[in-house]
Amino acid sequence: MKRINVFKKVMVFGIIIGLYAVVSNAEVVIVPACEDIHIATAGGGIGFNPFLKFNISEVPADKQIDSVFLRVFVFGDSGAWDGDVNFWNVNNQDWAEDTSYGSLWNYPISDSTFQDTGFGMEIGDAFSVNLKSIFLKDYDVEHTYCSIKMRDPDDPTIGLAPFSGNLVDTLLLGNPLFAGLLYFYPRTARKTGAPYLKIHYTDAGINSEDRKGKLSLLQNSPNPFTRRTVIRYSLTENQDKYTNAKLTITDLSGRLVQEFTNLTNEQSAQVIWDTCDQLGNPVPGGIYFYTLTAGNYTKTKKTCLMR
Repeated sequence: MKRINVFKKVMVFGIIIGLYAVVSNAEVVIVPACEDIHIATAGGGIGFNPFLKFNISEVPADKQIDSVFLRVFVFGDSGAWDGDVNFWNVNNQDWAEDTSYGSLWNYPISDSTFQDTGFGMEIGDAFSVNLKSIFLKDYDVEHTYCSIKMRDPDDPTIGLAPFSGNLVDTLLLGNPLFAGLLYFYPRTARKTGAPYLKIHYTDAGINSEDRKGKLSLLQNSPNPFTRRTVIRYSLTENQDKYTNAKLTITDLSGRLVQEFTNLTNEQSAQVIWDTCDQLGNPVPGGIYFYTLTAGNYTKTKKTCLMR
């Protein structure tokens, strides 16, 4: 019975993702790493923490970013690697491989994304969970670069070790005393082994006013989602004009599912949808559309609910 249920869930997942791909008509761009290094930390063995930098200026502007995945090529581990990783956005545009390790380690980080299992468990391609929030931190403000810090959550080390930097054709992640050490190729490795970001996007129809932050509706996060999702918007151009602003959620047939009114006129305001309709009943998995209406302004985006 359990096998049948698992099979059904896999089939449903495949159908929904397939439908989402058809509806979104997503395009893909590959962005290779332009800088990478690992920093060693001490205080309970030696831990290794990769920093990867990507030039995202070639990613088309004004697109709806659907998903962003980091890919590395794993060629070995210490034998105890358990597949969990923390990812962060490194809030600095200027670092390079010759930046002092102390400076790089102490740069601010944000937008933590946790992958609890499955990263680098086999030799070959290893893909992260969706790192869209990390990518959008830089893409939304038109930065040239996006940088990612990686760390094994089982690694207890906190202080800089007296040595850092890459080995020959090797980046390290983890701590051999705590849940293992992962080996993958840096950007200088053969072309097929270098780290890259795989970015899926669709035409969002964002105009110049949206990019300036006057009026905007952002992609919900997480997406796809299972229990709840955050929808962010901005109504900052004219406080009085948008007092009747609302955000509605509809299904594929156009049926109204949920409505949020009395929206706040604050930049980066948000609503949280708990996957229930207006009567409080959970809705089935599938594709949904959410629409921001404010004065003469209307913008719609799509999302995918997994059940």
